[in-house]
Amino acid sequence: MRAELLDWLDSAANEVTDEAEATSRNCGFPPEDYPPFVQIREIRPAIFAAVSHCLKDPDPHVREAAIAACVPLLDDPRLFSRRRELVPLLRKT
Repeated sequence: MRAELLDWLDSAANEVTDEAEATSRNCGFPPEDYPPFVQIREIRPAIFAAVSHCLKDPDPHVREAAIAACVPLLDDPRLFSRRRELVPLLRKT
């Protein structure tokens, strides 16, 4: 269940990446006009804080889901400093 919840957070995080923003704009849909986009972007650090607690979970499915959920959150400039800690985890998976 935890891995599935982390997968859901990963899905939400992927919808507000820099790439998703560029795609939305290129299609004529300014993301700032879509409140869920703006709201998820605002709470990316809080989502990262919650998800990062699962990065060392004993269950490999939970660990992998947590890593996957963290990666798209790292587009947030407030989280740039956290990128370095994920590199070793990405190399292991």
